[in-house]
Amino acid sequence: MTDPNPSERPFDSYEALRRLELIDARLPQLDAAAAGLQELASSPEARALRGVSERGALEAAERAIAGLPPRELGRAHAPLTTRIAIIADPFLVTSFEALADFLPVTPENYAETATQADVLLVASTWRGHDGACWRGVGTPGSRARRHLLDVVIPAFRRRGVPVVFYSKEDPPNYSWFVEVAAAADAVVTTAEEVVPHYRADCPDVQSVDVVPFGVNPLHHSPIGSRLRPVSSVFFAGSWHQDKYPERATWGRALLEGVRRSHRDLLVFDRNSELRSLSYMFPGPVLPFVHNAVPHAFLMDLQRVSDFALNLNSVIGSKTMYANRAIELQASGTVVISNYNLGLNSRFPHVHLANSAADVAGFIDSLTFDQQRTIQVRGIRDAFGSNLSLYGLDRILSTVGLSTPDRTLRAIAVADHADDRLRSQFAKQSIGPVEVVAPEHLERAANAAQANVVLDVTSHRDYGVNYALDHLNAYKYASTQQAGKLDGPAEAADARAHQYVDGTPAAGLGSRWVSADSADTHECSQSDYYGIDHFGSWPRGVRTVTVTAAHHAERPLLSVVVPIYNNGQHLKYKCIQSLRRSSLFEQMEIILVDDGSTDGATPATVKELAAQLPRAVHYRFRDGGSGSASRPRNKGLELATGEFVTYLDPDNEATEDGFAHLVELLRAHPEAEIAAGNMSRWSDSYRVSNNVAYLRQATGGAGEFVAVPQATLAKLKFRPVSIQALVARTDWLRDLHLVQPVGAAGQDSYFFQQVLFHTEKMALSDRVIHTYYAAVEDSTVNTVGARFFEKYLLLEIPRVAWLHEVGLFDAYAETRLEQYVRDWYLNKLDAVKPAERSDAVATLAKILALYADHQWREPRIRAFLAEHGV
Repeated sequence: MTDPNPSERPFDSYEALRRLELIDARLPQLDAAAAGLQELASSPEARALRGVSERGALEAAERAIAGLPPRELGRAHAPLTTRIAIIADPFLVTSFEALADFLPVTPENYAETATQADVLLVASTWRGHDGACWRGVGTPGSRARRHLLDVVIPAFRRRGVPVVFYSKEDPPNYSWFVEVAAAADAVVTTAEEVVPHYRADCPDVQSVDVVPFGVNPLHHSPIGSRLRPVSSVFFAGSWHQDKYPERATWGRALLEGVRRSHRDLLVFDRNSELRSLSYMFPGPVLPFVHNAVPHAFLMDLQRVSDFALNLNSVIGSKTMYANRAIELQASGTVVISNYNLGLNSRFPHVHLANSAADVAGFIDSLTFDQQRTIQVRGIRDAFGSNLSLYGLDRILSTVGLSTPDRTLRAIAVADHADDRLRSQFAKQSIGPVEVVAPEHLERAANAAQANVVLDVTSHRDYGVNYALDHLNAYKYASTQQAGKLDGPAEAADARAHQYVDGTPAAGLGSRWVSADSADTHECSQSDYYGIDHFGSWPRGVRTVTVTAAHHAERPLLSVVVPIYNNGQHLKYKCIQSLRRSSLFEQMEIILVDDGSTDGATPATVKELAAQLPRAVHYRFRDGGSGSASRPRNKGLELATGEFVTYLDPDNEATEDGFAHLVELLRAHPEAEIAAGNMSRWSDSYRVSNNVAYLRQATGGAGEFVAVPQATLAKLKFRPVSIQALVARTDWLRDLHLVQPVGAAGQDSYFFQQVLFHTEKMALSDRVIHTYYAAVEDSTVNTVGARFFEKYLLLEIPRVAWLHEVGLFDAYAETRLEQYVRDWYLNKLDAVKPAERSDAVATLAKILALYADHQWREPRIRAFLAEHGV
C-alpha cells in the first residue's frame, strides 16, 4: 500500500471520466461483490484465513478479559444527588452512569418525569437512550422533533425546570440540531469553534459553554490493566468511506501501519450487521475484521490492550475529538490516532499518524519503558482533569445549579524532612504540598483540608507529578490506601494497577483521610492499590551526566532543540521521533532550555539528558527571552557534530529524513547544505514542496545543484523550514549568523541568510519533518500587541541586512507587500480590541522601516493612510 499523500496526487480529468464510466458500468457487479465479501468476512473460510488474528489475538484478548477485576467508581468523588431528566443516546447515558440521579425521558413519560426533575438535559441524539424511542428527533421538521419542541420542553418549563442542550455532534451536524439549542436555557457543546454560531443563532439562551468528552471510572479504568496485557493493536468503530473521506484516508494509513508492524491487528466493525458497501473496511483489512461486540466487552478490551487505534471525524477542532481518544488513555492504553488539533495540543503523547510507515515505526521502536511512560501519562491526563463528572458539574452550573468543590488536596508527612525533599514537594504539578512531621500532621491536615496524606522520606527523590498520581488513584479506585511500587521495573510493573497484599514500601504510600467520599472498596488493613513504579526513586540511583563525554568519536549529526515550557511535547513528539531515526545513536541532541518557568519542563529536560545516548543540556535561568532565537544560537555554539539541524519540541522528524539529508551531504562534499520538504498539519494536511521552488529558482535538477547569486531573489525570498535542512556545522558556524533574540519569524530570516551564503546544495523530495501549525500557546498562534513587538525585533536587523547585501529592492518588489498583507494585516484582525491600538502602533513602526518603498497594495495603503504613517 502506498502511504497517503493527498497533496501530491495529480488530477487527470479525462482519466477520471474514463474510470467513472467503467465503475458505472460495473456497479451491479460491485454491489454483488460487496455482498459476497461481507458474507466471506464471517464465513468459516475467512476465519481460517485469519489464523493468528482470529484464533490467536482474539482468543488472547478474551482470556485476558475473563480474569479482570471489576471497575470501581473511586473514593474521591461522591455522585451528584441532582435529578437529571435526560434525552440522549446510549453512549452519553453510559458515560454519565452513576454520576447523578438520571431519569430517561421518552415521548410518553415526559409529563411525570417533569414533576421529579431538577433539570432537563437534551443531547444531540438520533434515536434516544434505548436506540428507538426518539427515532427521527435528529431530523428538523420530523414528528419526533416537533413533539420535543412543542410538547416535551414546554412541559418541563411549566414546572420551572431549566433546560440545557448538549451537542456532541458539532461541528458537522450543527445545522441539524441548532433549532433544539435555540429552545434551551443554556447550550453546551464539545466544539469550541461553534460557540460564536450558537450565540448568533440562539439569542435567547443564557449561556454557551464548552464541555469536551470525559471518562467515567465505572467504564474507563486502568484497574487490572497490567495483569495479562495483550500484544495486539485493536480498533473498534465504524468505517465511513464516503461521509468522511479524509478520515478514511488516514484510517488506511493507521490500519496498514499496524499490519506492517510486528503486532497483530484486531478490528471490530460497529456496523457489521448493516452489510453495506459504504461501511465496508478496506479489502486488505477484511481478514482482521470481526463483528461488533457488546459495550462491556469493548471497555474491558481497552483495559487489557497496550495499543489501540482512534479515528477522529473532526480534525480542526481544539476541543472536539473522538471520545475513544480520552477513554483509551484512562484505560492505560497507548493511543495511535489520525490528526486532531485538540489532541495534538492537549495530549502530545497520543501518536498522530503521518503515514503507514510512521505508524509501524512508532509501534516497533518503543521500548517497554517508553511504552509504559506513555500509558502512565495517559492515565494521569485522563483522570487529572477529564472526568465526565467534572463535565457534568459544568453543565449544571450553566443554569445556576450548585455543585460541590471537587478540588483534592494533599499533605506529606516525613520523619526527617530535609530541604531537598521540601523543595521537590514545593514544585508539585498540583501546587505546593506541605511536608510536616508526624506530630504536626493532624493539625496541618485539618488546616489544609487535606484529602490524602502522602508518606514520604528523605531517602527518596520525587518527580513533579508524584502527588497528582496519588490523588488520581482515588478517582478510579475505591480504596483507603494507595502506593507507588518499588523494585525492578518489570517486576514492579506486574503488580501495577491492582490491589496488593501488605503495605506500601517506605516513602511510597498514601492514605485517604477525608470523611467525604464515594462508596469504598472493601479492603483489609493489609492491602492497598498499587499504582505504578514511576515518579520516585532512591536517592543516588538517578544521576544526570552529559553522556556525549562517553563517546570518543565525533557525533555525526547535532540536533538543536530550543525549549520553553513545552516539556511534554518535547518528550513525546520531538524526542520520540528522533528515537525512530537510523542515526539516533550517532546524534548529539542539544537541549537548550530558554528559562522555562513551569517546573515540569526543566525536570523533563533533566530526565531526557540522562536518558539520551548523546545529550548536551544547557539552561538559561532568567525566565525566557521571548522566542526560540537565543536557544538556537546557543545550540549552534555548542554543536560538535559534523552536521547540524534544528527541531522544535512540538514538531516531529519523519521518514528518517535527517539521515537521508546527511547521506546526501556525504555523497556531495561540495554541498554546504541539504534540504527537503515539510508536511504541515493545521485544520488539514498538506506538503510544502520546498524543493520544487528551490530547483526552479536555481535552474537546477536532480539532487545536487549550484546556487547562483540571484537565487534568493528568484525564490522571491520564500522561506524553507530550517527543520527540513541539514548544514555542515563548521561552515554554518563560520558565517557568524545570529538569530535576533526575542524575535518571532527569525527562522525564516535565518534561512534567507543561509541561502544567500550557499554556493552548492543537495536536495531531496522526501518529507523531512512534520510541522504542527496550530499548537495552542505557540508564538505564531498567540496574537496580541506582543506578537507585533516580536516582529519589530525581527524586521530591524532584516532591513539592515537587506540593505547591506544589496537585496532590499528585490525583497520589496517580490515579497514585502504580499507578506504584509497576508501575514501582518490578517494577524492584526485577530488582535483583541484592548490591545489593538498598541498593535497598530507597532505595525506602523515596522512599515516605517520600509519608508523607501512605494506601496501598491490597497489594504496596506489604506492602513498607512488611516494611521498617518
